[in-house]
Amino acid sequence: MMLVNKLPRRRPIALAALMGMLLFSVGSATAQETVGGIFAKANEVAQSRCVKIFGASIGRVEGYGTGIIVSDEGHSLTTSGVMLSARNICVVTPDGKTHIAKVERRSNDIQTALLKIDAATPDHFTLPEALPVDKGDWVLAVSNLFKVADGREPLSVNLGVISLRTSVDTKRGTQSIPFKGEVLLIDAITSNPGAGGGAVVDVEGRL
Repeated sequence: MMLVNKLPRRRPIALAALMGMLLFSVGSATAQETVGGIFAKANEVAQSRCVKIFGASIGRVEGYGTGIIVSDEGHSLTTSGVMLSARNICVVTPDGKTHIAKVERRSNDIQTALLKIDAATPDHFTLPEALPVDKGDWVLAVSNLFKVADGREPLSVNLGVISLRTSVDTKRGTQSIPFKGEVLLIDAITSNPGAGGGAVVDVEGRL
């Protein structure tokens, strides 16, 4: 007891902090290695089936976003908004090539738009008839948030979990978009500039 009492009081705290930092470093490295292995396939699938979209901007509304390829004939889905009011809407495919796109259809109810480019897109998502995930499942959110990519660079990836799967019925006036149907609440950031229209996939890469 005499020897312990003579030790500086801060030394045990410093040792504890050092041990905590070492454990955190080891834990982080292990987590990164594990996550990379588990989600490598999903990331590869999503990266090859998403496009970067560049259009009009106004004020603080950015003129770029993301889309998902949904056919082998150059069709992609994205969010509807100011970006699509540009005279020339540019779509950059995963191979880094830039194409001029035209808007084929819009949906005011769910704020989406269908774009078309004159190029073959053999790698594309199949729109699921039923959602392949449930509460507690891991998902990846892949998008061009903050315009991290201009050409062939990979898109940004956020890791999340399905927090809740439920149904909503919103009306115009109380919400900006009227919607009735099933929704997923995800604890991943998908609302940053440029993230709109991106893909959310499960560990198998399914949309």
